[in-house]
Amino acid sequence: MLEATIVFLIVTLLTGMISQSLMSLSRNQRWSERQTGALGKAEQLVHGIQNDLEVAVRVFPESAASRAVLARLALGESAPIEGSRMPLATSRGWFEPDAPGAQEAGNLLVLARSLPAIEVGTGYGSQTARIDRYQFVVYCLTLDGARLDIDRWASVPLARADDIAAVFDPDARANVVMGLLAAGVPLAWRPEDPVIDTSLYEMSPTGSAPRLGTNVAIPAGNGEIRRHLLERAKLGVARNGRIGAVRVPAYAHDLPGHPHGFEIKLDGDGAGRLLLVRLVVAGEVRPGEPPVASAVERLVSVREP
Repeated sequence: MLEATIVFLIVTLLTGMISQSLMSLSRNQRWSERQTGALGKAEQLVHGIQNDLEVAVRVFPESAASRAVLARLALGESAPIEGSRMPLATSRGWFEPDAPGAQEAGNLLVLARSLPAIEVGTGYGSQTARIDRYQFVVYCLTLDGARLDIDRWASVPLARADDIAAVFDPDARANVVMGLLAAGVPLAWRPEDPVIDTSLYEMSPTGSAPRLGTNVAIPAGNGEIRRHLLERAKLGVARNGRIGAVRVPAYAHDLPGHPHGFEIKLDGDGAGRLLLVRLVVAGEVRPGEPPVASAVERLVSVREP
């Protein structure tokens, strides 16, 4: 009986150890799979931002003129959280964490990108006018309950105002304007002018020359609002602090509402600018288990007119 009891205790002990090992292995496997998924989602989102930046004609730095542009965009529910800022433009030639008292990193990306040009009939036989088009795009932090997420908002297409003005014949220009309206291009813009009040034009349904749209809001394009980009993956943007070895933020100061796990740095002047985009996503595996966090960082160059 003594020997049987000893054997039973040994078997019970070994079974418990094996069970604990299997549970630990399963937990580690779940964490690893979730971590890989989080990294893949962060890579996907940053890749989308990079695609928009690679065809950008302007990235708006934190300034009064940029805030005036932002105020014209009909963001609706995709308005950025309180405390959001565009990056402050620098001209060092490199990126480094913000110095004490400086606030250069942003967590709000506002850009204008080029769209494929279109050919619009002038009303004179097969003659057409080639019109360049642009689109305003915003990436910003938004709240989904208590969870931080990112929205992508994009405007309707805008025609290049100078291309319309280059059609000298009034009747041909009127046909071009009406053709643009029919193609879903209700506004025109001069990207070289940083002041929105003197660079945004409203198309007239009568075909007369576009007029300055000093009070016109720029609407979202059809199907161009993508809310809560991390929701389906059950992830969120990491809040300020530290998750394991991942530090949030890495370049900015830890301030209320800013920047959390979405950091943008902007450097360069003239026609060439370089952007740094850093995104940290985080999520739970199971209640009571360590969370996952993945950071992705990219450098993207932008050529401005």
